[in-house]
Amino acid sequence: MNLDNLTKINMKKRIFIVPAVFILFIAGLIYFIILPTMKDIEETGAQIEFQRIDLDKKYYKSKSAKQSTKSLKAIEGDVEKLDRVFINQNQELAFITALEETANKNNINQNINLDLSSGAKNNKYDKIPLKLTTQGNFINQFNYLRDLERLNYYLNIKSLDLSAGGGASAYPPLDKIIDYGSGANIKMVILADTYWK
Repeated sequence: MNLDNLTKINMKKRIFIVPAVFILFIAGLIYFIILPTMKDIEETGAQIEFQRIDLDKKYYKSKSAKQSTKSLKAIEGDVEKLDRVFINQNQELAFITALEETANKNNINQNINLDLSSGAKNNKYDKIPLKLTTQGNFINQFNYLRDLERLNYYLNIKSLDLSAGGGASAYPPLDKIIDYGSGANIKMVILADTYWK
C-alpha cells in the first residue's frame, strides 16, 4: 500500500468528513440548544402576555373601584340628606314643633291635623297625610310657604287652596288680598304627605 494513496484517500475523506462533522455539530447545536431556548422564550413571552393582561384587568378593576369609591363619597352627603328627609317615628314632637316655629316666625295662625294612625305602610317608610290650615296676610303666607320648603323634612304638597279668610267681606277684592300693607286675612289649606321611618 502506498502512502501517497492513503493520504489522498484520507484527504478525500477529510473533505467529506470535516463538513459532515461541522453540519452535525451545527445540527446538534440547533436541536439541543437553540430550539429549546426558542421554546422557552415563546413560553416566557406567553406568560408575560398573560400577566400583562391580568395586570390590565386588575388595574381597570382597581380604577373602577377607586371611581366607585369616589362616586360613593360624592353621594354620601346626599344619602344623609335623604335620611334626614324622613321623619323618625319617635320624633313627632320635633316635627310639630318645627311647623309651629315656622308659623310663629311668619305671624301665621296655624292648625295642624296629622293622623299618624292613617297612612300607607311601606317596607321602608310610612306615608302619613298632613293637613295644615293657616291664616295670615299674603306676604306672611308666602314667607310661611318658603320656610316650609326649607325645612329638613320632605312635604309632598298635593293641594294648596287660598281663600279670603275673615274681615268685612267674605270675598275682598283681589287687590286687597295682595295689598302688602292691608290686614286682609288669607286662609290657606295645604294637603300634603309626610314620610316617616
